Amino acid sequence: MTLGAILILNCGVCAKSWRGLGPLHSTKADVVRLFPQCSGSASYCDFRLKQQGVFIVFSSSLAHTHETCGERLANDTVLSITVSPSTDQEVKDLRLNKTLYRKIGPSLWGYIYLNEGEGVVLNVKKGRVGQIAYVPPPGERSLCPIYYGNLEDFLPLDPHLPTVTISCPTEIEAGRLIVFTASSVDNPRISFAWTVSGGRIVGGQYSDQVSVSTEGFDGDGIIGTVEMRILGLGHIQETSCVVKIKPKKN
Repeated sequence: MTLGAILILNCGVCAKSWRGLGPLHSTKADVVRLFPQCSGSASYCDFRLKQQGVFIVFSSSLAHTHETCGERLANDTVLSITVSPSTDQEVKDLRLNKTLYRKIGPSLWGYIYLNEGEGVVLNVKKGRVGQIAYVPPPGERSLCPIYYGNLEDFLPLDPHLPTVTISCPTEIEAGRLIVFTASSVDNPRISFAWTVSGGRIVGGQYSDQVSVSTEGFDGDGIIGTVEMRILGLGHIQETSCVVKIKPKKN
């Protein structure tokens, strides 16, 4: 099936699926039956199919994030499908029903063509299609409001992933609280999962700042580690910071 055939959107149903796969209606098992190369994938599957790149996101990517809908979905439910044609596919060749689309832009990334009702988002620059995202229709998107968010910002899927840095005090007296702080780009899809080598996390898990109690800790230092996750991509990066623990003053 060609990209143009997929996006003949005059019918109301075809836009909601790609090659028979529908967000929130298909699972990883359905994907693997069509594309065995996804069998070893965890939170997403990224592969090439003839003249296009394909990026399929599973609900396991929502683990340890602020988005809780993963707890209500079947394991490895498909959340979204993004197709990136590698040829010069022009938007005019897609024969879009323009009454169904809202054109947004321009911006640095070009224009966004948004079909809210059928859950299709296109990124178009200089008349050529950059990416096409398939998401559920509005009533179903409300199940995962953080992940789907504002569809105007759903594309483009930026290949340059953000990094995370961490800060902490050099040393602290035993018995006092340690505050570890993570810094990255401002993105509502980012969350942070924290672990510590000693002490006890007493607040801030999954946020950009965590508090650690050192009460009763008798070691020389505590290592705080933050794992940055992005909704739809899962684990991205982790980094650590070491705090020296000084004996409590008498």
